[in-house]
Amino acid sequence: MNASFRPPVGAFRSERFDLRKLHYFARIVELGSISRASAELHVAQPALSKSMRCLEFDLRTSLLERSSKGVRPTRAGEKLYAHCKIVFHQLEMARSEIQGSLEEPTGSVTIGIPYSINLILAAPLLRETLVRFPAIELQIVEAHSCGIAVHLMSNSIDVGIMVREGNLNPAIHAHDLVEEEFLLVRSSQGAERWDDAVRLEDVVDRPLILAKGQLRTMVEERFARRALRLGAVREIETFSMIPQCVEAGIGEAILPAGWISALGQTRTICTRFEEAMMNRRLAICHTASRPLSYAALCVKDLVRQIAAGLIETGQWHSARMMVGPAASAGARRG
Repeated sequence: MNASFRPPVGAFRSERFDLRKLHYFARIVELGSISRASAELHVAQPALSKSMRCLEFDLRTSLLERSSKGVRPTRAGEKLYAHCKIVFHQLEMARSEIQGSLEEPTGSVTIGIPYSINLILAAPLLRETLVRFPAIELQIVEAHSCGIAVHLMSNSIDVGIMVREGNLNPAIHAHDLVEEEFLLVRSSQGAERWDDAVRLEDVVDRPLILAKGQLRTMVEERFARRALRLGAVREIETFSMIPQCVEAGIGEAILPAGWISALGQTRTICTRFEEAMMNRRLAICHTASRPLSYAALCVKDLVRQIAAGLIETGQWHSARMMVGPAASAGARRG
C-alpha cells in the first residue's frame, strides 16, 4: 500500500471499481471542487466523498489532495484521470457505432488543422462532411503544429494535421499527406523580372516578412544548410497580415504554397525556389492511446481525398500527394 495513503477512519465495505465512481472522480478533478461536483452531479456531498474514499481504498493510494481552496489530483490521480478520459472516449465510440451503422457513420469528430492550411482545407472539409456524412458532427480546432501535438497528447482532438519536421513524439502515429513548396511572395508593383525560379542566395539580403514560430525556424534552417544567414526579418504573429504587408511593399515573404493558393487574386507575385529542400511535409496524425472511431476514420480519409482533389485541379499549387494508407469504403461512399 502507498505509504502516503491511509484508509478512511471508520469501517466500511469497499464498493466495486465501477464507471460511476470514475465519472464522479473525473468531474471533481475538472471542477476542482467536491461541492461543485456534488451540485452538478446531483449527488449529496457526503455520498460523493464516500465514493472517492472507496475509490482510493480500491486503488490503495491517495487520488485527491484536499485543501481550503478545493481539491487537486495527486500524481496517481493525474494518471487515473488520463485513463478516465480514454475509457469515456471508448465508450462514446461504442455508443456511436452501435446506434449508427457502418453505412452511415455517426458521432462527434474533432480535427486540428494548422493555421497555414486552414484557409485552403477547412471549408471544403466542412462542406464535404456535411454532404457525405450528415450524421457526423465535425469540429475544427485551428492551432500551430506544435499546439496540435499538445491537443493530440491530451486527447482533446481525434485527428490532427501536423508539419512533419524532425522527430515526432513516438506516441503520435503520422501518415504522410502532402508535400508542398515554399514560395517567395513579392509585391507586383514595380517588381523586377525574375526567372521561373529563384535561388536562396538571391534573397538572403532582401527584407523578409516571416510568420513567427515554426515557419520562421524552418526557413532559417534551410538557409543555414547553404551556410546562409537571413538579413533583415520582420516577424509577424499571424499569417493573415503577411499578404497585406507584402502588397504594401514592406517586404517580401516566404510562405507555404497552400496558404498562397487559398488567397486567390492578390497584388503579389509568387516565385518558386530552385532548391529542392524549400518544401515541407504535412502528415495526418492520431495517437495510439485514442483509437479512431469509424466516424474519425471516415473524416481522416476524406481529408486525403479533398487534398488530392485540390492538388489535381490546380487549386493547391506547387504541392503533391504523399504515399499513405488507402481510403476506407466509408470515405469513398458518395
